[in-house]
Amino acid sequence: MFKKFYWKYYYLRSLWPVWFYVLNRRPRRLWQTYRTQVRLSAIQARVVEDLKRDGIAIAHLNDFFSDGSVVRVLTAYSNKLLADPVSQEKITTRECAKQTAKSDIIVHLLGGYGDTKHTLSIRDPFLQLTFSNEILHSVASYLDMFPLFKMCSLHSTILLPADSPEFFSQRWHRDPDDKKLVKVFLYLTDVDEQGAGPFTYIAGSHLGGRWRHFYPQVPPVGSYPPAGALEKYIPEEDKKICLGKIGTLIFCDTSGLHKGGYSTTKRRLMYAATYTSAASSLQANCALIDMDQADHFSKIARYACGMTS
Repeated sequence: MFKKFYWKYYYLRSLWPVWFYVLNRRPRRLWQTYRTQVRLSAIQARVVEDLKRDGIAIAHLNDFFSDGSVVRVLTAYSNKLLADPVSQEKITTRECAKQTAKSDIIVHLLGGYGDTKHTLSIRDPFLQLTFSNEILHSVASYLDMFPLFKMCSLHSTILLPADSPEFFSQRWHRDPDDKKLVKVFLYLTDVDEQGAGPFTYIAGSHLGGRWRHFYPQVPPVGSYPPAGALEKYIPEEDKKICLGKIGTLIFCDTSGLHKGGYSTTKRRLMYAATYTSAASSLQANCALIDMDQADHFSKIARYACGMTS
């Protein structure tokens, strides 16, 4: 009986009228008022257009911050964390062991993984980017509401054999986190070949896309199509392999079909931030501190980091 009500509860929450008009009523109204003050740049408008059409948009950090300083700061900061002896020991140990559990193919440099919550200062350079208007206005314009920041990670992959089997996030899947959401990925190394572990996405598998009903989400879980299903039905032109140089930004609705890539020739260093609607049941993976330093944040940034009053 409990299971019956459990599935019914999440089914009802995921219905568009409930999800959009009821559960997300407040963030929608906040955005409707706030957006009158927002003028998207050409790159922001293009990102939003691509997201709405395909569920994915690719840009470069310098498109948003033209002086190049943000790329330099974040690259230097991430390389410093990567060079930490503890991080290097983890990478070496896991590569020697050739383990293939989900928790063993990446090394988290900011802490926190799964149910482990880490603490981050909003003064952290990556969170300064995460709560910037340049990013948030793009995300909100796609979601059509104020977004909530839920998760972030900075991680390095380990090198694996080229014949490693696909599993977990390396398989095609849909995230269960929300009906509509945005993850922003930032490459901090060149991901310019298949062996560098590029992110891959099925264009049009997001909400409103032509492939949305292909192995859809079953709330509150995602979806893992059986092996070979996508290769059989999805045309190659809809499979977007996201290659790019340092500073490449990927905006993606991961309720759509996607998968990670194995690093077989060189390691990939990447930052990821997740934004959901207020209706999402996804729990935050980090606790923010130094909130007294958020006085200069815009209204949308204050909402995104949990200052909802």
